Amino acid sequence: MKCVDVLINLPDTRFDSLYTYFIPEGYSIMQVLGRRVLVELGRKKVEGYAVKESTLSSKIMTDLKPIIKVLDKEPVFDEELFRLAEWMSENYICPLSMALNIIVPRAITRKKDEVVIPNVCADEVFDLELNQFIEKYTVFFEQLWKKGEISLREAKKILGSDVLEQLKFKGLVSTTGTYSGYSAAKAGYIYKIDKFDFDRDMPYLCRKAPRQAEALEFLLSEGEAECEVFDKIIPKASINALLNKGYIKKVRKKPEFTYMRPVLTDEQKLAIESIVEDLGKGYKEYLLFGVTGSGKSEVYLNAAEFCIKKGKSVIILVPEIALTRHLVEMFSLRIPDIAVMHSGMTLSERYDEWQRIKRGEARLVLGTRSAVFAPVHNLGLIIIDEEQENTYKQEETPRYHAVEVARKRAQIESALLVLGSATPSIETFYRAMQGEMKLLALSKRVGEAVMPRVYIEDMRLNKGSAKTHNLVISGFLYKKIQENLDKGEQSILFLNRRGYSLLTICAQCGNVILCPNCSVGMTYHNDIKLNICHYCNFSAKPPVFCPECGSKYLKQVGFGTQRVEEELKRLFPEAKIKRLDIDISRRREEQKNILKAMQNKEIDILIGTQMIAKGFNFPAVSLVGIIDADGMLNLPDFRAGERAFQLIVQAAGRAGRGGIPGEVVIQTYQPDNHIVNLAARQDYIGFYYEEIKQRKLLDYPPFTNILRMVASSLNQNVCEEEAQNLVQYINEIIDAKEDRLEILGPAPCPIMRLRNRFRYQVIIKCENILLLRSIGRHVVKNRIKFSSDVRIEVDINPLVLM
Repeated sequence: MKCVDVLINLPDTRFDSLYTYFIPEGYSIMQVLGRRVLVELGRKKVEGYAVKESTLSSKIMTDLKPIIKVLDKEPVFDEELFRLAEWMSENYICPLSMALNIIVPRAITRKKDEVVIPNVCADEVFDLELNQFIEKYTVFFEQLWKKGEISLREAKKILGSDVLEQLKFKGLVSTTGTYSGYSAAKAGYIYKIDKFDFDRDMPYLCRKAPRQAEALEFLLSEGEAECEVFDKIIPKASINALLNKGYIKKVRKKPEFTYMRPVLTDEQKLAIESIVEDLGKGYKEYLLFGVTGSGKSEVYLNAAEFCIKKGKSVIILVPEIALTRHLVEMFSLRIPDIAVMHSGMTLSERYDEWQRIKRGEARLVLGTRSAVFAPVHNLGLIIIDEEQENTYKQEETPRYHAVEVARKRAQIESALLVLGSATPSIETFYRAMQGEMKLLALSKRVGEAVMPRVYIEDMRLNKGSAKTHNLVISGFLYKKIQENLDKGEQSILFLNRRGYSLLTICAQCGNVILCPNCSVGMTYHNDIKLNICHYCNFSAKPPVFCPECGSKYLKQVGFGTQRVEEELKRLFPEAKIKRLDIDISRRREEQKNILKAMQNKEIDILIGTQMIAKGFNFPAVSLVGIIDADGMLNLPDFRAGERAFQLIVQAAGRAGRGGIPGEVVIQTYQPDNHIVNLAARQDYIGFYYEEIKQRKLLDYPPFTNILRMVASSLNQNVCEEEAQNLVQYINEIIDAKEDRLEILGPAPCPIMRLRNRFRYQVIIKCENILLLRSIGRHVVKNRIKFSSDVRIEVDINPLVLM
């Protein structure tokens, strides 16, 4: 009798232990491993993951329960990915099933053929307090016990949805079903002739399957056909028959570009040689530290090409969806069969890509954070572009960091890890300085491009009554934009703040219009005429009168990208101006269309948030204006200066990447600020040494580790009290003599109220990360010691402390 260990799929650390079940007749061990299964736990039927073959003795096995049903046709994870999930559970203090659910993509969590199954047997009914409740629906239960299961649709017809939910809530029945994918995506795919011999196969088809013969004749005459068109004119049965016979194949349509392989610089050649020399020799890590425009993407591409030629697979992560599209165009020219994975795709598209990767049809996977879990075979190389970006960190449980996960996956699979950036995170550059990773430097821009000339514009001097004078665009920047327009060159204006105005304030009493759910001001969006909270998405019409004093003197202060767009259209009415921020990106295909228009020089001025500040190469952009450098500098977070420096440098790096000299204007009310001046000089090394001194002095990462615990509740007093109890409990479970450990708080979070919950945080600093994890696990496992009205969130080495 064969048995497997099953991980129960419930989001609770109490179920992290594995439970053993025997495999019923008709299934082999390989038909069960790596799949979701239905099992009985107590008297409830629950889902779990069959993770490994059991090593229990045959004597113990006789008392085991069987697997009731296998819910997947094929494995949804392998041994290496399960090991990665175990590490994530340990490292990020979350239930193991939750970590595994992150790895198993949402695109394969749809069920079909859903059924209702009983959780109690007929002979158990008389022992249950719920006997009277069951008797009320005797006919249904007798039918259920007789058949073993009833389709969900039929059960709803017999009982109604509300009664069925009651039965589920009381634990008398469960619902289950087999997992299935989505209908094959059509957009972007084509049919092509595959293994078809005209002389041998066509005569037979003409006699036996004339519709299939017609379909092949159409493809032979056209060469290929878009799936969306072909599926409308050819019967589905004929297409499926041709696919099954291998006469045709469905493939992703490759973009058509003309491309010339660039001449590599000596620094690029050295970086590529260093990486490819170590392929297949076990785990190793590199930092590709290159100034903006130095050709890091070309290094990635050459390393990926070499890796694929060696029979291995590659994963490339980027911080923004827009960058995925940008790199796909570049990589598709030289590497066939790329798979793309990001949240902007439909579930059908993601399912198709996941299947292609799993079947080994795509050797290179390009995507955002979650692409690190792609089910590639024989992984040889992971590349993370712009590794310093916050978007690589997930801010919901499990709070994983894609860079750390990539590092662990590369170690598990003996692959290489390459991190690339012009402005690496302080922690990453420190690791390189300590020799924990190899530093590969690209100090010059490729071709004839040179670093842009940078002007620091003192906005305190921006006085006058000219039509150009306003708080958004200084007279100097106005002049530079006009000169750029006259030369037919492109400009980018960067402001990391969306919306129209930052706050609505009463000019009489000073009251700020706050979100009713969060302790933050509402941002006015002029396009939809609403105030919006950027934290909980609450929206409301702007008030006419102040809710505090009744005054009608309400004033909008501050500005976002919408206001900048409005001002530019007023100042430059003839210019072609576009805005790109998260509000625009929500419209399907709009982001792609804007970036394509920018590449084709159909836009004169592009205004945007941080999504336009990194990675893009627009050769005709010769001017970058950074509208408000000060807004990035003064946040209550020890990483605020680092982020401000990175964003200014990255945004400035968009200028002068072609043969045209570039210029950058940084608007600031703090022209003497050392971060602004270091960023203006693109002096990362100078910034690093200043910042690392401060980090050491204040004992912040990389010289220590941080455990952040946030207690939240609908009641402020309860929240504050439980946060104090949390600190008391931590002091009880640790021995302060063992390690140098510092507890800060409890204190209100900088954003004290979020989504209607009050928030207090406790921050623990300690060099020993194992001790911090141990404290976090104790708090999570002993959650019962704290009020049920309070949530406690645990985060190891958070990137945001707001």
